Parts: sequence; C-alpha cells; structure tokens
Amino acid sequence: MSHDTTPTGDLIDRYVYQVVRRLPQSQRADIEAELRGLIDDMLSARGGGKREDVIAVLRELGRPAELASRYSGARRSLIGPEYYDTYLLVLKIVLAATAFGMAIAQTIGIVAGATVSIPAAVGGFIAAILGAMVQAFAWVTIIFALVERWSKGSLVKGAEWDPDDLPSVPEKNTAIPRSEPIAGIVFIVLLLVLLNAAPQLFSAYLPEGGSLRMVPVFDLDVFYRQLPLVDVMICVGLVKEVLRLITGRYTLALSLALTALNIVSAVMFILLFGPASGVWNPHFMTQIGTEWSLSETAAQLWSVVPIVLTGLVIFGHVVDSVQAILRSARHRKA
Repeated sequence: MSHDTTPTGDLIDRYVYQVVRRLPQSQRADIEAELRGLIDDMLSARGGGKREDVIAVLRELGRPAELASRYSGARRSLIGPEYYDTYLLVLKIVLAATAFGMAIAQTIGIVAGATVSIPAAVGGFIAAILGAMVQAFAWVTIIFALVERWSKGSLVKGAEWDPDDLPSVPEKNTAIPRSEPIAGIVFIVLLLVLLNAAPQLFSAYLPEGGSLRMVPVFDLDVFYRQLPLVDVMICVGLVKEVLRLITGRYTLALSLALTALNIVSAVMFILLFGPASGVWNPHFMTQIGTEWSLSETAAQLWSVVPIVLTGLVIFGHVVDSVQAILRSARHRKA
C-alpha cells in the first residue's frame, strides 16, 4: 500500500491507512486516491515536502477518524467517529446473534413446555426476542459510550494531535482478520443467550414414552446461583474479541490486555466450572445409565470431565496469550 519509502511518505501512508480503514470497502480506493491527491496539492502549496510540511498538512486535515467521518457524511454524537463504525458492526452482530439464540431458546421452551394457545405462544416468542434485543442494544451502546468517554482519543479531543503518533500500517502477519473476532463475538453472544434463557438445553436427550427426557449436565440450582458470575466470565471473552476488532492488529498493549483477560477468565472458569465448583450434575451418569446401560467405570469417568475441561480451557488461554505476544513481537520487529 505504500507509495513512498521516505520517512515523510511513510507518515502519509500511515495517515491515509487510518482514514480509509474506517470507510466502506467499496469507497476506499477512490477516497485513498482523492486524499493522496489532496495531500500532494497542499504540500505543493507550501512549496515543499519536508517533514515539518507533512506534519502541518496532516494536522490541518485533522484526526483520521474525524476526516473519515466527514468523507462518510454520517452524523455521530453519542458514539464518536473513532469507534462509531466498530460500534455499528458489533451492534449488528450482537443483535443478530441475540435474536437467533433467543429464537432457539424460545422454540425449545415452547416444545418442551406446557401446551398453550398458538396466539399466546407466538406473542411470547416475539416479546422475548424483542426484549432480549432491546437489552443487547442498550448494553452495547452503554459500553461503547463509556469507551468513547474514557478513551485517550476522547479525552484529548480538543488538544492538538501529533501525526507521529499514528500507528504504522500493519504487516499481513500481524493484522487481525475481521472474520476472527466477528466469529468469536457471534459464538460468545449465542452462548450467553442460551445459558441465560435455556440452560436446560445443555442436557442429554433420552427417548421416553414417545417423547424426550432431558437430563441436564448442570446442577441447575447451583448453576442459577452462579449465573451472574458466569455472565461476567463470558463478557470477559466478549471484551477480548471487541478489543481485537477495534485494534485490528496485534500490538504489545493488546497482547498484554489479552493475557490479563485470559488470566481472569481462566481463574473464573476454575472457580465456576472446576472440580470443586459443584455446578455439574453429580447424578448425570446415574440418570442416563439405565437407558444407555453404562458401566460403573463409565459413570465414574463423569468426575473427570470438569478436570479435563479445565485443562483444555487453561491450555486454550495460554495458547491465545502466547500467540498474541509472539505476533505483537513480530510487529515490533517489523
């Protein structure tokens, strides 16, 4: 993407990249060409292309997020231009995943629940989905409004910004494909919705008298008592994916933040789902044993499940942290 290998050319590349990355894909090429032409004209008007001239021109154009906002013509208020596009993307993902997850939960509830009239079932189905989507909209908006208020960019909005603070254009091996955090957000939101709306969905389904008998893997009394903390643990994972989406590349700051969040998430998982948590249904194998003719040894293996899951979660968090640190180190080297 670089058009000039000089230090001033690199500075212009970094500025242009930060502007066009916030615009729709279909507009980026045209606006990049237009912006580079504008910068060249402004430099020519100053009679040169020295570093101080480039810095003056970029300061005159303004912060990349604000310039991108002017190019897009969108009106933004509660969520500023620095995070507005990411906010819209996350909001769409969360609303879609919430609606899908609630639809699954409500469908299972209607099928497994007592017989009700069709109008009542449809009304409850729609009301539950709309209610969940309203809550999702509110929480996503609140989170991004707080980020906007507390972020460095918002706190110094009135101060003069320094083009030298622009991050470099990311190398391919350090950039984070948007598909990765988006897929993570979808999975996490679905898990959050299902665990809150229909934790009984996580069960073994046994045929019984022409219907299905559900044997939950959780001790639901213990699970409901711990549910608020479970939600916090899941939201920690959501924060990780949002940070990846906002940053767009692996940096030292991002890798350290991900490592800290991974530690918090792993500790919470051990406390909430580890062998001593009591959240797993202790009679799970006994309740399904008669149907599936499980041996006593197989039933005893159920006690190993929390240990295995805990080990897998810890291993996954360690791999995620190490990968982030190595990729950020590769970026710093580049």
